[in-house]
Amino acid sequence: MKKQYIFFASLVTALFLFSGSSNNPPNGRTGAPGDGLCTDCHSGGSPDQDGEVEITGLPDIIAPQSTHRITVTVRNPNGLGATAGFQMTALDATDVQIGTLSNAGENATVTSSGGREYFEHNPSVAFSGSNEVSWSVDWTAPEGPPESTVTIYAAGNVSNGNGQSSGDLVLTTSAMGVISEVSSVGNLPAVPVRVFPNPASGILNLGLDGITPDRYSIIDARGNEVRQADGVVSTQVDVSDLSPGMYFIRFWFDSRVETIQWIKQ
Repeated sequence: MKKQYIFFASLVTALFLFSGSSNNPPNGRTGAPGDGLCTDCHSGGSPDQDGEVEITGLPDIIAPQSTHRITVTVRNPNGLGATAGFQMTALDATDVQIGTLSNAGENATVTSSGGREYFEHNPSVAFSGSNEVSWSVDWTAPEGPPESTVTIYAAGNVSNGNGQSSGDLVLTTSAMGVISEVSSVGNLPAVPVRVFPNPASGILNLGLDGITPDRYSIIDARGNEVRQADGVVSTQVDVSDLSPGMYFIRFWFDSRVETIQWIKQ
């Protein structure tokens, strides 16, 4: 691959693996809404190398103005990849930048373009004996508004190291959280809440251990409330009509709020 024809991005974040010979990718290649992808320049074909990308460090429930160390990891389990690269951005439910990025770690930088911040490799990094490369950055949440959905998008590129844009493996991923003030009453015991199966396709079971919440709601990846109930809550929720994707289910117990992330298949 020549020069800087590489891009990547997914905290909610798209991620993609980037070819080894570039310094840092062009902005806007995370696969997030409104962005392009590394495949704008990299042709995959049928690469021999495999790959995985992962975003860690973003909690499901995010306190306003809190700072979190976000890590993007690109893996090449079969060891046939030469170098890895990535790009990441964080957007709200309206696809506008949310929060701020700072303190990029080794071999990475933060840049801005088109009203968005991008965290990206600088330069791409050769795979080591562990067959994985990680980059970290601080992401600080805004003050609000409450119930704002955060999605980190990242894209990564697992390069075959042939010096061309062909035969590279481009991957994407994302992570989600919700900005929320979670309060609790002094001696109120924690409520052991769980949902199962997760992922779910038809019926979502609520494990409440006999404790009835005041209210619950289901929130989609765009921050929209798609289901809610007050008072007595059934231990089974029919979710068969919901579109596949990531959701949050939130329970209110007196002054305590519990939120669980789940997947609709």
